[in-house]
Amino acid sequence: MLQKLIRKIANDRGVSAQTNGFINRPPLLYLQEHWENYERLTDIALRLNFKIYPEHRTACSDGSFAPPHVPVLDGLGPIGDNVHTADEFMRADSLTIRPLIISELITSLFFK
Repeated sequence: MLQKLIRKIANDRGVSAQTNGFINRPPLLYLQEHWENYERLTDIALRLNFKIYPEHRTACSDGSFAPPHVPVLDGLGPIGDNVHTADEFMRADSLTIRPLIISELITSLFFK
């Protein structure tokens, strides 16, 4: 999408443009510890009447740079779609439920 926009702007001004894109973040590695935290998070969300789904995509945070032995859960921010586009949006209800789920997760990890 961004590449098309850059080409359009360049063409409208009578210049040529070429873009090359690449994914610059490594994928998250999923170890047993990751899945244990995911299951804990899923249980907490269900208790709060919220369903969490696993997604396999390139990480949007620096979590993908964590060492493989460090459990990381990514994608705990607001729910939405069309990331980094003019049509990007987030659901207002996710602004309250996600922090609640995360606080419950932290409590369950440190105050068992």
